[in-house]
Amino acid sequence: MLSPFATHSRSSSTKLLKSLPQVTSSVSTRVTSSSSSSTALARITAKSIQPCIHLCQNYTSRAHPQPKPQHSMIDGLNIILEQTKTRYDKRAHRWELNHEKRNTGLMKKGLPTLSDPEPYRNQDETISLALNLNLDPRKPNQSIRGQLPLPHGTGKSVRLAVFSFSPSVISTALTEGASVAGGEDLMEKILNGEVSLEDFDKVLATPDIMAQLKQKCARLLGPRGLLPHPKMGNIIAESEIGPKIKEQLSGMVSFRTDKNGIIHAAVGKYSFGAEKLEQNIRAFLEGVVDAEPELDKKAKKQRIGGKGGKFVLKVHLNATQGKAVNVDLKTADPNSLLFMTNGAL
Repeated sequence: MLSPFATHSRSSSTKLLKSLPQVTSSVSTRVTSSSSSSTALARITAKSIQPCIHLCQNYTSRAHPQPKPQHSMIDGLNIILEQTKTRYDKRAHRWELNHEKRNTGLMKKGLPTLSDPEPYRNQDETISLALNLNLDPRKPNQSIRGQLPLPHGTGKSVRLAVFSFSPSVISTALTEGASVAGGEDLMEKILNGEVSLEDFDKVLATPDIMAQLKQKCARLLGPRGLLPHPKMGNIIAESEIGPKIKEQLSGMVSFRTDKNGIIHAAVGKYSFGAEKLEQNIRAFLEGVVDAEPELDKKAKKQRIGGKGGKFVLKVHLNATQGKAVNVDLKTADPNSLLFMTNGAL
């Protein structure tokens, strides 16, 4: 006997749920009237209701989204690395299979063919963190930004520019590995286009040049996030120029809350391996939590959870071309005993 619910589609699961009381009541009356067939009717009732309950439990919509699974920080990182390796293996295998097709294309263009397949040059995907903080950046003193040194760097080559009026600072900067360094002449070259803004992605400056730098180059450097700022830690004294340049070139990650209170930051590359990435993630999370701003009583009441609300609301871990993994907050909170563990004591 076919179930009366078998012909219903998944979209009508709400109607099926409403019809459950009618089915159970009708079946119960039949069972009381005929005690001899109670066992058979009970089996029919179970078979009839079970598909409906299954559909209702698996029903997904905007109003009834299914919760995303949470993983510990260690397990989430391993999942990201396994997914990245799977993508790499598939692309490398497809590259080897298409060796003849590439030679055919070269022959059509009149180019020499390749006897041996070239090694597959895969992209070294970046591993990133996204932190949803319990802050409202539209309100005063609720936006944070800064720079943090990572134990193993970010895996990106850093091009550094140093602004200063001191000749000793300029010579030291060029000796330590800065891409460009100078004072008023460097500002003029940037304004004239002789030095492109693409030639550097990090900036250091001494306090003596900040007034002129803001006056002349703020419109160019500001929109790219290259204008030095005290909160970013890139305005330094002349005596600290050497160690600071080495720190910048070794790998500093910049972070800043967007309008929704979310921080996106790269913590390394896939080629680093699990151990180095764990150390980078640990250092980054500890640095962000230490940068939590002090709020007044009114702001604490207005935040999510009130005065006892957590500073970090959500944490997601992802690779460049992969899906994000939802991380359990207990393993992402430096104040927790389960910080950077697999979720078990």
